[in-house]
Amino acid sequence: MEFILSTLNNPNKQIIFFDSSMKIDDLKNFSLQNFTLFSFDYESHQILSQNNIPHKISDDYITQNDLRNIEISSMKLSNWYQELQISKFLQYSGMNLGELFYVETYYLLIKFLKKYLEIKSISKTFKNFSFYVSTNLFSIIKSFTDSVIEIPVSHQDNFNELVQIPLRIGRKNPFSKLPGFDLLFNLSTNKQDAIEIISERLTKRINKADIKKNNKTILLYNITAQKFSDFYSQIPNFPLNMIKFDTNLPAYWNYKTYSIVKKSGSIVENYETLLDDTLEKKISESIENFHNTLNPLTNFDDFFQTFFQIENHSFWNSFKFLFSKFCTEKFSQSIKQIEITKKLVEKYNFSTIMLWSEDRLEEQILYNLAKQNKISVIFSQHGFEFDTNEMIPYMNFFRWFPSRSDFIIVWGNMMKEWFIKNGVDAKKIKSLGSPYFSKIFSTKFKFTNDYILLACDAKAFDYVPEELCVKNILEYKNKIKKICQIVTNLNEKLVIKPHPSKYSDEKKIAKEVGKNIKVVMGGDILPLIPPSSIVITTNITTAIIQVLILKKPVILIRTNSYYGKPDVLNLNGCIEANLENLESILKKLLSDKKYVNDIVKSGNNFLSKYLSNTTNSSKEILKFLSEEKFESR
Repeated sequence: MEFILSTLNNPNKQIIFFDSSMKIDDLKNFSLQNFTLFSFDYESHQILSQNNIPHKISDDYITQNDLRNIEISSMKLSNWYQELQISKFLQYSGMNLGELFYVETYYLLIKFLKKYLEIKSISKTFKNFSFYVSTNLFSIIKSFTDSVIEIPVSHQDNFNELVQIPLRIGRKNPFSKLPGFDLLFNLSTNKQDAIEIISERLTKRINKADIKKNNKTILLYNITAQKFSDFYSQIPNFPLNMIKFDTNLPAYWNYKTYSIVKKSGSIVENYETLLDDTLEKKISESIENFHNTLNPLTNFDDFFQTFFQIENHSFWNSFKFLFSKFCTEKFSQSIKQIEITKKLVEKYNFSTIMLWSEDRLEEQILYNLAKQNKISVIFSQHGFEFDTNEMIPYMNFFRWFPSRSDFIIVWGNMMKEWFIKNGVDAKKIKSLGSPYFSKIFSTKFKFTNDYILLACDAKAFDYVPEELCVKNILEYKNKIKKICQIVTNLNEKLVIKPHPSKYSDEKKIAKEVGKNIKVVMGGDILPLIPPSSIVITTNITTAIIQVLILKKPVILIRTNSYYGKPDVLNLNGCIEANLENLESILKKLLSDKKYVNDIVKSGNNFLSKYLSNTTNSSKEILKFLSEEKFESR
């Protein structure tokens, strides 16, 4: 660092780019009063703010048009694998490896291109300045100026996502005096895999179910035991062999889930049951062979130079190292997953495969192998979707309008009509409902009005570049804080349930506002609904359906209006509110029983249109699986 500092020319024209790969200690040898600092993400903005270091925010140097351009370009460029010059070199076992991770490529691109255009704009605005930047940003700034020095940092971009795992121990009611506490674990996907291996090795010892020769054999992919316990409990009543294959979570993680799977008679398969020394050797040799002889990244520099452009300028030189490292990891991951899944498909005579999506790497592999082996595929609706025109481009890009599946199971006729309207073959679609909701309908709950429940969604999935911007993240946190203040001012207790995919300082915000606010990190939101009087949500979420089933009023405060107004609002399934009218709506719901009854009745009307087979969905789906003559199309 002393060498770096000794090279300075003009102490008044110096800039430091500070991003989340850096720590505050990386700045200790700088006389910061001589520098202009820029943060490049929310985490770096937070670190600098907490240390009272004045700085500019990189987001302020791009426009709304830039964000749209980033989104459109990222969608287009994530299909790089389709180009004729390169697609034949990406083939492995009848699959295009680049296609398998096109969604992850999109996320990589929106993050990269946002930084790229920000740095381009900053370098134009601050001409003749010297730049001091982290390793992650060095290749970008070098495209625009030679007056740049790299600040070595210990952490660089990696492609093993951090998975937040909330765990609730003890009490079920957040305001109970019984002991209990919440924990939040941040695990890389590598560590998550290590934890799953422990469970998988246990599976190997206790997996004793048998295949019945005269029964159809169905593969259930990532259909969890606890959430779909009603479905698993009905399996023994049908002539079906169920093979349960999980890659997101262990097949079971406590006695309850183990008991559910065991009583269902399902056979559990996972990496531990499928991997042996012979297969591991084959995978290692296949990965080595691909990288040494087939990997196109080493021979197509001219193609990438031309292809990866934005605003008619190539960004390949800045992107090359990051993209090459990313693809190398993804190619290896894909080959391993293909070989393990091939062994699974070869092990059983599957009639059909049942899964949730068509876009993720593992599902795409299953689709390809199913087609190669003439096995039919059933797509099952997984969540409460945005049914808006604004959402159609995302639905198409992320393949949420299923086009490759032989059959599609939806929750009800509204989603069936929405799919048909957007080009899905009506003959494929079956309105059979959801086993999860059937379980809720048939369960007896104790209802009270102990608190108001806030179900948060911190824009957890980052579909669009706006959701990466500091301004939008702060706006979300301010909305949560304002909701807390409004509820507290009404002398009502508040329980906050953050989205399971992403915690966003809700606990810190609650602590700042008042002691009558509890934040519940782990577990399902369902047990929190019956004791609530009102539920507030900040996005379209499956929790809305759960609340409507349990006949509680729902208030929706949209934090992402760019996705449009969904039918649950158009058909008065719940109340739309904003921060200006929230207090008056809450007061009316807390004091006017007729108003509450009218809202609940309206919610019931919406449910009757949206859900089919409300109490017997599991039986209807299993009946369909056992009676349908499946043929791959």
